[in-house]
Amino acid sequence: MNTETTKIHISKKTVTFIVLAVFFVVLDRFLEALCLHGYFDHPVTIIGDIFTLSYVKNYYIAFSLPFSGPILTALIGIIILTLLIYWLKLVFFTNLKVRTSNIGYALTILIIGAILNFTDRIKFGFVIDYFYLKYFTIFNLADIMIVSGVIFLIVPNLKNYEHGENNNTIGKKGV
Repeated sequence: MNTETTKIHISKKTVTFIVLAVFFVVLDRFLEALCLHGYFDHPVTIIGDIFTLSYVKNYYIAFSLPFSGPILTALIGIIILTLLIYWLKLVFFTNLKVRTSNIGYALTILIIGAILNFTDRIKFGFVIDYFYLKYFTIFNLADIMIVSGVIFLIVPNLKNYEHGENNNTIGKKGV
């Protein structure tokens, strides 16, 4: 009887990424629970009046742009589903090098953030925001994850473009 075991190697980078992603998801849900239980009904000072924790029901989209309603919710759902399908293709139908690349990490963090906000929108009819940055906007950890994912997808392509390289990392065959 041949009993071969297959070893799965997970890099330290991947383990670190998974731990950080889980930490941010748990922290986001924890801060939202504090909001829902009234802990941030009055602003909690972090850095003077510049950065505070405040509970706000955000009925709009990113950075409080004034778009809302069931059509927006459906559109966001379609976008998340499309990203999720692309991510699944990346994870299950590409080689390990691509799966553990920055593209895979960026898409993962973007999708997790989008799903966190989407679940708020479905469950409550709004997104729970709690970080208030004076002169800017109010946002949450899921927003930070979404923006970070987008930045991590765009920056490598900008660097390649600046150096005259035509190797778009997002649109490569096999990704």
